[in-house]
Amino acid sequence: MQDARFGNLINLFMNIAVGIALGITGQIINGAVSIMGFLQGLVLSIAIGFFIGTWIPLNAISKKCAGFLKIKEGIGEYVVSCVVMAVIMVTLICLGCTFVQAGAMFLFVFMKLFLPFVIVCIFTLLIVTVPIGILVQKIMKK
Repeated sequence: MQDARFGNLINLFMNIAVGIALGITGQIINGAVSIMGFLQGLVLSIAIGFFIGTWIPLNAISKKCAGFLKIKEGIGEYVVSCVVMAVIMVTLICLGCTFVQAGAMFLFVFMKLFLPFVIVCIFTLLIVTVPIGILVQKIMKK
């Protein structure tokens, strides 16, 4: 039970970080800054991301991808894990947020024009924040 609560806490922390990054990236892409738009996107992306992180076994998927690529534990597996999380989470979060905020008509426009940029931004964020989660996990287990 302790591990499940800790996993949910890390999931929430990661989704807050991803939500902030997506909100800032979205404001940059739109070329207009709106506090209300940022907060709306932040809350929406945290909710969608928490659902994704809870129900999709991203860790298992990333380990299978690393195994398929014949990458052993270490930095290589870590990078593969970050890439898998960035691609899956960002794609699904962005699709959900775009659908709710702009409608279905803009989904394909977003996917074609902006998704690669957003994935690179979130991959960079994950490279920085995942070690923080691992450190917190090690501290909590002591």
